[in-house]
Amino acid sequence: LHPGVLGCSGAWVPSVFKVFGTLPWNVVHEDNVIAFRAVLLSELLFVDQALVKYRLHEHNLYNARHEIAATWESIQAQERRLQRDFTIRSTMHSAFCQDLETAHAKKMVSDEEFSLTLASARHFERLFSLQSAFLTANPVRKVPMLFQLARAGVGVAQLRKLSIRLVPGPVFCSAKVVRGWLRRMKNWRRRPLVSRCL
Repeated sequence: LHPGVLGCSGAWVPSVFKVFGTLPWNVVHEDNVIAFRAVLLSELLFVDQALVKYRLHEHNLYNARHEIAATWESIQAQERRLQRDFTIRSTMHSAFCQDLETAHAKKMVSDEEFSLTLASARHFERLFSLQSAFLTANPVRKVPMLFQLARAGVGVAQLRKLSIRLVPGPVFCSAKVVRGWLRRMKNWRRRPLVSRCL
């Protein structure tokens, strides 16, 4: 359920679509879904050679997630990205479930593999769906949801990140703005004096 393939560097055999059909319209992590299909069909092969280049710029998804947010708008954008990421991952696991059912119906996986993997995929689908709902819930609903997530097996680090969102949204955003501003000031002070003067 965790095929580590980057879509920008992947090539696929046509059978990943002939056997399983087109991808669901709402799947964003298509590289993971296609890789999962490839594993169900046969295997993943890696070419240990650099064949593609990755262009870095200020709008890369990775850069956007790791920027220091110091404005109200940037904090809200980070929260929307986090909520969207949980939804996307829930959808991805839902696609895994559909492909597993197809593979099982075509006798590509054993009953035991099917049962274990389907249970795991459904568990992750529910976990990510619950985390997505948590971010948009009101503070009263968030408390029982946090306990549900703990019982469902969300890690301690993730529970900490979610639990700080128990405070009302405006308080949370204001605290993050101040924290982001302090981090930026700290980073700015660390730069050499010459670069600050230029």
